[in-house]
Amino acid sequence: MMAVLRVFLFGIFAIFIGLLFMGIGRKVIARIQLRYGPPFYQAFIDVGKLFSRKSITHNFVMDLGMVMSLGDF
Repeated sequence: MMAVLRVFLFGIFAIFIGLLFMGIGRKVIARIQLRYGPPFYQAFIDVGKLFSRKSITHNFVMDLGMVMSLGDF
């Protein structure tokens, strides 16, 4: 049980660190190009917006395509 919890927490920590480094990288690239760039926490905002959407597809055909692509495995 503790191993499962530890793996779950490590996954959450890895996602957090990845998003943090993505934000810092975007900021550094913008500074190299003599721009201000987005705030370092912009990646967290983008992920929050993505998960708050009701649906990311337009109709059932796109959902069916995703299901059909899993049939190849």
